[in-house]
Amino acid sequence: MASIPVSTAIEPVIGWRTWNLSVEDDGPALWPAGSGVDPWPHRRPVEARCAVPIVLRRRRTLHRAPAEDCRCGVYAARSLDDIHRERPAWPPAPVIGTASLWGTTIDHERGWRSRWGYPSRLRLACTLC
Repeated sequence: MASIPVSTAIEPVIGWRTWNLSVEDDGPALWPAGSGVDPWPHRRPVEARCAVPIVLRRRRTLHRAPAEDCRCGVYAARSLDDIHRERPAWPPAPVIGTASLWGTTIDHERGWRSRWGYPSRLRLACTLC
């Protein structure tokens, strides 16, 4: 098995993501569309945590995200064309934009997954498109 490039660069990696916008008690929230389990906190970075069910993990112990032998982490794609666009059963307001990723970062063919993330640029998208 080939080695996966892992880095801890000082400068953030900028990648593309999608979110679903919802209104919570404390204001608007960005929920990950596709990868991720927790909403991105308002005006604070999101910290990745492993939410892969233990039966699907290669490593059976708790670990800090992202781990090389797991799928956990904050994801971002290299280009807009690499984003998986899911069609939810209910139409939340979709948001597309770029996210800054930093901390331990694992490089993949179509993007990255990292320990920390923060939205860089956001734009509402058409729910029917």
